[in-house]
Amino acid sequence: MTGALDAALPKKSQRNAWTEVNNQILNALFTLLCLYQHPKRIHHLILLYRWNPDDISTLRKIYCKNGTYKPRERAHMMVVILLLHLAIFAQYALCGLMWGYKRSERPAVGQAVCIAVGIAAPIIAKLYSIFSPLGREYESEVEVDVEAQDQIPINGSSESTHHPRMLLEKRFSFASTNGRRIVKYAPVWSRVHLGLFDIWDIAIIDLSLFCSICLFGWNMERLGVGNIYVYIVTFIDNETVRVALGFTGIVLCVFDLLYGSFWRIQMRKRFNLP
Repeated sequence: MTGALDAALPKKSQRNAWTEVNNQILNALFTLLCLYQHPKRIHHLILLYRWNPDDISTLRKIYCKNGTYKPRERAHMMVVILLLHLAIFAQYALCGLMWGYKRSERPAVGQAVCIAVGIAAPIIAKLYSIFSPLGREYESEVEVDVEAQDQIPINGSSESTHHPRMLLEKRFSFASTNGRRIVKYAPVWSRVHLGLFDIWDIAIIDLSLFCSICLFGWNMERLGVGNIYVYIVTFIDNETVRVALGFTGIVLCVFDLLYGSFWRIQMRKRFNLP
């Protein structure tokens, strides 16, 4: 498809045949993956429909961050599960086109739609699970669920009392004391005035002098806004890596505003920075 084997496959009919073979192999592999995953997704859909306490616990472990309660979690889980089902059905439709039509007769629009849906649906599902309440953390919660609440009779009547969960999104940071991490709730930012020679941690001094990018990546990882290895690999003295990172950088520049602004907001929220 890229022309790299044109010398070995000089005829267009040969190249078309091998392209078709490769496409059919990929189609078979993705279809097998869907056949493996689909029973699980159907099971999750059944659990979502029944919504018993055991079912809720199982679904939370799979779709909720830290396996804990999230507001309106049933509706959010439904969105994710339906998107995953949509991706699976798109692959089934593509498989039907691949096996039901000859290459020359296969509708290109149908293939494009199936491939686009099959790729976009799971990506959207993943992003939704991260940025929706399913991917957030909440600190205080009552044991009664809004959507699965128990009916409590009052004075012999059939009326029920609702016990909505009181949820507060987490606002905490980690402070290090004697090598142990201590959670500090609602931290207040304070300015610390240090002189030029007020820090005498030899390890930090060595890292700052001889591997400043390692220290920077380590700090970013500790703050939860990056990975130390990503920052380190950016400074590897290798031409191939530089070229690859250069092309990657062109793409990432497009998302620079999203990346920088988003993580600045997260840091300000986490440490209550003005």
